[in-house]
Amino acid sequence: MKIRYAEIAKQIGCGTMTLWYVVNGKDGKEVYTSRVEIARRAAEITKKKPIEHISPSLRKAFLRAYPNLNKSK
Repeated sequence: MKIRYAEIAKQIGCGTMTLWYVVNGKDGKEVYTSRVEIARRAAEITKKKPIEHISPSLRKAFLRAYPNLNKSK
């Protein structure tokens, strides 16, 4: 599955090199409607993997949309 790094980076406001983490869109398609939608999908993944494994810029974007995600640990 190819990810459009530039498109995601533009929407969450970070560099393309930080976007190694896979975020799946609806129906297997790469659809990223908003920063909150990306953060919501990423939060689903972070329940399985520690948030420290995500790059700092992407982590910052998640925590902006989900401030309580950091407190849940």
